[in-house]
Amino acid sequence: MRQAGRYMKEYRDLRARVPFLDLCKSPDLAAEVTVTAAERLGVDAAIMFADLLLIAEPLGFEVEYDQSEGPSVRPALRDAADVKRLREVNAQESLGYLFDAIRLTRAELNPKLPLLGFAGAPFTLASYLIEGGGSRHYRHTKSLMYRDPGAWRALMEHLARNVANSVNGQIAAGVQAVQIFDTWVGCLNPADYREFVLPFTRLLIERITPGVPVIHFGMGTGMLLEAMREAGGHILGLDFHVELDEAWARLER
Repeated sequence: MRQAGRYMKEYRDLRARVPFLDLCKSPDLAAEVTVTAAERLGVDAAIMFADLLLIAEPLGFEVEYDQSEGPSVRPALRDAADVKRLREVNAQESLGYLFDAIRLTRAELNPKLPLLGFAGAPFTLASYLIEGGGSRHYRHTKSLMYRDPGAWRALMEHLARNVANSVNGQIAAGVQAVQIFDTWVGCLNPADYREFVLPFTRLLIERITPGVPVIHFGMGTGMLLEAMREAGGHILGLDFHVELDEAWARLER
């Protein structure tokens, strides 16, 4: 998801002084680590230093990062009443630091090098909010999904709408392509994906600025590739569980 990381001494030194979320929220520092990583790796595109959960705070949650355990999100969302309390995100006000970082990065980056932005897909964001962080089995997420389809639909529509606004803000600021991460959707079977996820991922992708390439990626999604293609995106990302020739044979039809 990010090119900058602990393999870079500059990044380790910076993280020793600056907490992760503070780094994401500092346009100068986020731009610096983005450009440094792209130049160090010699890649054919730079990835903006950011995080999937930046949108969680303006939605009404507290987010903390533990280096050993990952993100925690509070209070956990568990029912329809919690869904109704979700805030609408004014992306320009709440995520302006991200857009400023993109503009700074674009100004400092080699003009021939594309800059990629990213965001979390509705299901993956929902699972973080419901579970209160990462999970092995997504028990609470599946419970809400099956127990209260109306609340689930309201949640997913809310996330799709607000994530689309944040993605379009990134595009307006200067990213030239975006990746939608559905990191945890591999925990679902194809039937549940089609019923509970596909319509809302499609809604998100359809709301993204036309003409901007969209990469649609999930982890452990080998059995979902055909359905993910239906959900949308110009490019379907694969993880290491799927051979390229197998995916090509399945999707070229």
